[in-house]
Amino acid sequence: MDAAAAVEGWLFRSAGGRLIGFVKGCMHPLPELFAVPRVIEGRKTWSLGEALRIASRLGDGFRVKPSPCLGGRKAGLVDPAAVELVAPWEAARRLRGCTTGLCRAALELLETLASATRRGLVGVSGGLAYGAATAGDMDLVVYGPRDVERVYRLLGELRREGVTSPAPPRGHGWSSSDVKLARSVQRGRLLIGIYRGYEYNVRLVHCIRPSRCGPIRLLGRARLEGVICGGTLYTLPVLYTLCLRGGGAALVASWRLRYTELPVGMHVDVAGEVEEWCGGLRVVVPDHGGYIRPAEGPG
Repeated sequence: MDAAAAVEGWLFRSAGGRLIGFVKGCMHPLPELFAVPRVIEGRKTWSLGEALRIASRLGDGFRVKPSPCLGGRKAGLVDPAAVELVAPWEAARRLRGCTTGLCRAALELLETLASATRRGLVGVSGGLAYGAATAGDMDLVVYGPRDVERVYRLLGELRREGVTSPAPPRGHGWSSSDVKLARSVQRGRLLIGIYRGYEYNVRLVHCIRPSRCGPIRLLGRARLEGVICGGTLYTLPVLYTLCLRGGGAALVASWRLRYTELPVGMHVDVAGEVEEWCGGLRVVVPDHGGYIRPAEGPG
């Protein structure tokens, strides 16, 4: 599969090697791709604002500009013709030369997950993709609408058999609300866990190729309280139907792994921006300064 198929989780590396980061999402202002820098001139950063500010000055096939696809928000963009793009399964093949315990565990878990797929589009992202010898955990990615369903079922089997175990409720850049949410769903969460003593996370992505995004409108911020009553609960992007406490329903969408696997029936408090998508569909998105957290009091 060529670089034209780059979507969520693919690595990009600038021609000069000064920028390393990852493609974000399935919908893009083609031919450019939404992307986030992770390593800038050899220094790792978790601050998105800092990363975009510094990387935009370097150029190297990366720029920052407002995007109609994000309602005018500024976003990082890479030109596929100006950077190297590496598929997660290609990054996984490169792990075979790594001899650390984490690398061996990652390859073993990848092989297990791939056994449940037909396409075999399974690989690594994050630190294992660009610095395997010093990576601290496993970022794994699975693609394809049917294969992600098969892999999620397999993750359930692995947990029931004791092959994996729940992970501590923590993560890079997590707020106190995120920790509280993770603690409340920790035991049932399959996409984040521990395998052979190492923390893993698995992103299940429906798309296998990028699609052209369309403009959206930002309609302000909202805070809602209700009960999760349906949706796509574990694939990215996650999309919940929230039955509101005062009656009616709302849609909540997120690309954050920390907001996946919230069970039907869970009583939550949601804050985020209201986005109007194609066809007038209105969705609350907590990813930009918002949150999803367990609600106080009865549901």
